[in-house]
Amino acid sequence: MAWHSSGSTNDELVDNLVENNLITSEHVMAAFRDVDRAFFVPEGNEDCAYSDRPLKSGNVHISAPHIYCTVVESLDLEPDSALSFLNIGSGTGYLSTIVAHILGPRSISFGVDIHEDVVEHSRIAIENWKSSEEGFADLSIDIFHGSGLEIDDEGESRMGYDRIYVGAAIGQSELQRIEPLLAPGGVLVAPVGDKLLKIMRMRGSQSGSLLGTGADNDDSEFSTEVITGVHFASLLNNPKKSVVIPSKVWCPSSHHYFSENFQKCTTALLLCSRSAYIQPLVPTNHNNRINVSATLPKDVLVHILSFANRKWFESDKNEVEILKKRLRQERGRRDEAKQEFENIRTSHRAIECERDLYLNFILRWHHILSRNESEREEEDSPHPYTRNILEEANTILSPYHARSQLMETDSLLDEEDGSRLDDEEMDIGLENESNQMMVHSDNL
Repeated sequence: MAWHSSGSTNDELVDNLVENNLITSEHVMAAFRDVDRAFFVPEGNEDCAYSDRPLKSGNVHISAPHIYCTVVESLDLEPDSALSFLNIGSGTGYLSTIVAHILGPRSISFGVDIHEDVVEHSRIAIENWKSSEEGFADLSIDIFHGSGLEIDDEGESRMGYDRIYVGAAIGQSELQRIEPLLAPGGVLVAPVGDKLLKIMRMRGSQSGSLLGTGADNDDSEFSTEVITGVHFASLLNNPKKSVVIPSKVWCPSSHHYFSENFQKCTTALLLCSRSAYIQPLVPTNHNNRINVSATLPKDVLVHILSFANRKWFESDKNEVEILKKRLRQERGRRDEAKQEFENIRTSHRAIECERDLYLNFILRWHHILSRNESEREEEDSPHPYTRNILEEANTILSPYHARSQLMETDSLLDEEDGSRLDDEEMDIGLENESNQMMVHSDNL
């Protein structure tokens, strides 16, 4: 089904992906519609932009759309959120743009690619897409040149990424180097060997660096599930080039790009700066405390907040909260699966009913033709095509022979014993019976 989703336009491509059940979420469908694949395909492949297959020219490579559908649906993205996304082996930037579209302007999306010409291609493609669409100029999508296995533990990596995708095949040893980049409660989708895996970080602290080896990783735990079988080219790590992904710095002009909690807390701090309320130097009781922030000038608070990371006002996610969220997601999937099962069972019953009607029809006329053929043979006037029809009917009925023996064929005959249908009557009878069967089928 996946390879049959090609279209002549981007909308037609998305329609086919939806029809083939590769896109199941409304927000994913909207993102694939708004992000036109033609902006991102390698140069010279514009005529094939809407084909459901991978395209490559030199170092520039873009995967088939059905692969991206599977990846995006598996990342468990939260629309209009402040999640962070890291795309290792980001290629053309197509997937990074789709993810940024779903997460919204408060999110941050980073890509890392080892080929400098690919980085340049993706940056140009992203800017061209932004300039062609209204309302997406504020999306934060940054592509960096470097090795995905040499990402420094400074900057944004210190707090980890909420969602990570690896766009090329890696081994278990390489996976262990990437897993610490994942924030607690985060989701990592990566092709490991010949399997596409979905990995979730169940434990970990958001205070301090998440990266490290040995004892630094003892505090984390990862759950893994296999999504599907895949075949990806291997992730390149030569030449080795480390990369630092800078943290997003808060300032009043970028205030609206941060999470809701961050916005509320910084707004409260700034509103109470230089408060006119005269507070006692020493609290007279437990409830009469001094608001220290109110004694600081606004400029000092702005300077302090510029050093705060994006998750400064977020509480650490413990394993119980993560498991509860995972349980809600699994229950949702279970309900969807149950509904799909009911739909399939209903369809199966309708097909079985239609099959039984046609078997009844074939058995009835098989009996009539057999009797008429026997009478014709006695009169030396066999019908030229009757024998072939009977052989075909036997072939159809043979799998259901045991079942057909239980059917009371005599009760299916309207004619009295010894009656015989001539050719014209038989043709009329078959036509009428066929029309009735078509009505039954339409009703199903």
